[in-house]
Amino acid sequence: MTDTLTADLCILSGRVFDGRIRTADTAIAIAAGRIVAIGDDERIRDFAGDRTQILDARGGLILPGFVDAHAHAAFAGVERLSCDLTPARTVEETFTLVAEAAAASDAEWVTGGGWSHELFEAPTREMLDAIVPDRPIALSDAGHHTLWVNSLALQRAGLDRNTPDPPNGRIHRDADGEPTGYLNETAAELVGRVIPAASDAEIVAGLRNAQEHLWSIGVTGWHEAILGEYNGKADCTSAYHATIADGSLRSRVSGALWVAPGLTPEAVPPLVERFVALRKANAEAGFDTSTAKVMVDGGPARAVLSARRAARHRRAAHLRGGARGARRRPGRGGLRDAPAHHGRPRCSCRLGRRRDGAPYERSGSTPSLRAPVDGAPR
Repeated sequence: MTDTLTADLCILSGRVFDGRIRTADTAIAIAAGRIVAIGDDERIRDFAGDRTQILDARGGLILPGFVDAHAHAAFAGVERLSCDLTPARTVEETFTLVAEAAAASDAEWVTGGGWSHELFEAPTREMLDAIVPDRPIALSDAGHHTLWVNSLALQRAGLDRNTPDPPNGRIHRDADGEPTGYLNETAAELVGRVIPAASDAEIVAGLRNAQEHLWSIGVTGWHEAILGEYNGKADCTSAYHATIADGSLRSRVSGALWVAPGLTPEAVPPLVERFVALRKANAEAGFDTSTAKVMVDGGPARAVLSARRAARHRRAAHLRGGARGARRRPGRGGLRDAPAHHGRPRCSCRLGRRRDGAPYERSGSTPSLRAPVDGAPR
């Protein structure tokens, strides 16, 4: 053991990947949450003391934790604790998991998700009616862009043959025009808005469950993609505050403030003010929320551009002390086409000007935007 430092944890008998290459080193020593030494087993054993935990990597790879840049960890955990269909590999296994979840809960609604489109190309309400006929049931697919519901859920939401498809959504219908129980994109929100929201305690439990699962697959940090009320789901920000405060959330996390659809140019200034206040409050709680999440599905981007410009002007005034005549630096970035996502064209965008000062053209695809709240470079 060294005279100057004793490790809390020593990981031995592996191969260390340093983020660039797989090194010849086989072990690492960790103290106070930081890596203090990397080397061979013999050297790292010198950092071990009586209370040091020794972990045998058994020839495995020792590498930094992964960070997921787009996750819905809080509600993924809530889903895992309700009706988790991700383990199912067959149609029959899916039905069994639904029945078991319904039997284990007396909640008003049976909710969950994770079902596979490879098993259910076009799921129907009758399939769920046969399992849960007396309670509404709503199950998201694994990608959370579609919802599978039973007949009672459709009734609770008031959906029938006369309900039109919402913008950017689809209600699948049978030959007689009746909803089949299969809802795509914004059509899922027609049911989502009548599902009782999870309680604060349920969201906290879900967040802790998600953290344990993510750790098990090597993910040690993530970006919560929506902070705000969305599709009938409560704002999960308070769950992050609570778990950071009590020390149970030990991952490195950040989040994006949700910009609800329908934003108008007139609503941009108060939105920016609110987001600045939220960002400050969250930062004081130890939660970084310096980005915003916007989805613009086929609609005009004028309000989004206004939000970006307002935020950029705010930052420019702050950095330059509001000096008159201060020139705004041309924005970086542009449009980057991305593959179609669940049948909906998408692209990731940064809106600004080219280096020559000319504005970027807006693509004809459906953009999904994530921009810093204050307009700062990402």
